[in-house]
Amino acid sequence: DEGVSVAQPARKKSRKGAVSVDTRGVSAGTGSVCKLFVKRVESNYADPWRRRSQGSATGTGFLVEGKWIVTNAHVVHRAVSILVRATTGPPIKYSAKVLCVGVPCDLAVLEVSDPKFWEGKDSLKLSDQLPRLDDNATCVGFPMGGDNICVTRGVVSRIDVNDHGLLRIQIDAAINPGNSGGPVLGQHGLVVGVATSHLKNASNIGYIIPTSVLQQFLECCRSGYAYRGVASLGIARPQTLE
Repeated sequence: DEGVSVAQPARKKSRKGAVSVDTRGVSAGTGSVCKLFVKRVESNYADPWRRRSQGSATGTGFLVEGKWIVTNAHVVHRAVSILVRATTGPPIKYSAKVLCVGVPCDLAVLEVSDPKFWEGKDSLKLSDQLPRLDDNATCVGFPMGGDNICVTRGVVSRIDVNDHGLLRIQIDAAINPGNSGGPVLGQHGLVVGVATSHLKNASNIGYIIPTSVLQQFLECCRSGYAYRGVASLGIARPQTLE
């Protein structure tokens, strides 16, 4: 699409004139990250005929192909207003709307109709491979404690399956409130996952959604269907003999 391109590793010449790939892919990808300002109204199950007061929260999103912004579903759940501010360019907040949401996979796609937002913006490229244990992982986002973009680094600690039968990856990089929806980059700047949550009352245990789940979700969005999840036999976890 016009105005959106895939971020590629920059190339530079060595002293002998040979062309080599610049490995500063992580720092180059920070320009494709944006901060979300969300206003929402939570459901009042105890008193359903009365609406609760409006609350506000912040999150992170990143640009992908198709002029889309990827974030977490819980960031924009029950939102009445979503504003997006890019990392690069003038600090202007643009209105966004939810295009597609998948609660089981905790992913959502936003759309900004104003063409000025997309001027000079690059989209991040998704990795086709699942990261391995001890691979480097870099979380980029806007966590609590400041207004500027923040980068935390760690390694892949565990590859597991969540309660919905979807893959999830545990990393030891810090994931705090505000990081939700931000990209997790590999060594060369490719997106290997989406930051989603951290384990409370524990240290250095954060969870990300791998790109294999994200790509399946994006395919559902492109086809116009709601996210259907993955096939399951419907068998609960077996009880151990211990």
